[in-house]
Amino acid sequence: MRARTHYVVEFSMAVIQILKKMKRFTKSALSQMTRLANSFRYLYLAPTNKSDVSMEAHLLVVKKAIYAPIVKVCVESFLYFHPKSCVVIHLDAITINEVSKKLHKVISRERVEVKLVENDDLSWQELKLNLILGLGNSQKFFMDADLKWNGPIPIIQNITLFVDEFKFKNNDFYSPLFMSDFFQRYLECSMKNTSFFYWGNHNPKPEYKDLIHEMMEEISKVTMNPDNPTEFNSSTKRISEQIALSLLVESTGEKVEFLKQSDGYKDGSFVESSYFGATGSSF
Repeated sequence: MRARTHYVVEFSMAVIQILKKMKRFTKSALSQMTRLANSFRYLYLAPTNKSDVSMEAHLLVVKKAIYAPIVKVCVESFLYFHPKSCVVIHLDAITINEVSKKLHKVISRERVEVKLVENDDLSWQELKLNLILGLGNSQKFFMDADLKWNGPIPIIQNITLFVDEFKFKNNDFYSPLFMSDFFQRYLECSMKNTSFFYWGNHNPKPEYKDLIHEMMEEISKVTMNPDNPTEFNSSTKRISEQIALSLLVESTGEKVEFLKQSDGYKDGSFVESSYFGATGSSF
């Protein structure tokens, strides 16, 4: 009787594992079919709602070739709704082959330019800051690779970021940062999502680079303190460029606006984020 019960339990567990694998396979196959269908639409069909604005979108894809599939979604969907615009992708030796292969069709149509980044020994955070600080042109903007466009970008003129997240003074997680004398002056500032960054008609000043460099150094000092919570040190270091840019734009004295009032994973708005870097999610 015991042997029979044991056999039944083992058989049931085996069936459950098979069903789980079938579910994962079905989900993966459906996702792949959806991506292929969307790619065909982006490349060969015309949208009913499109932008007449001519802009130059800049993306940074370095260090990990795993980003190649979501870059394809981002670039193709953006160009679909912005037929007069173009895309410049900044790549390094690790990503250039895979990304170029994924985007060979739009590259062949001369709507995408590939650039090999300089100083690829820098961290991706430093490379992102250098790229954004070099986009002082009202026709250019930066966007992260994990965005998917469902419609045209609205009219924007001022410094514009993706979304406003929270006031630092209202978030206890970042209190170790603002115990530093250097950051005390920024306590009233807010954390902003930098998946999209546009300078508008404002031309970034040379001294911004010095201030950003100083901020990054100070963040590094704070996150090296072993008395801080481990999660704070690791998380703050990972998004150091986001914190520095959030503080920088408010210190300019210029008007700061946001592309979206709020953002949620796959919220179906005109542009949505997969939060790939944080969660591994993809479209």
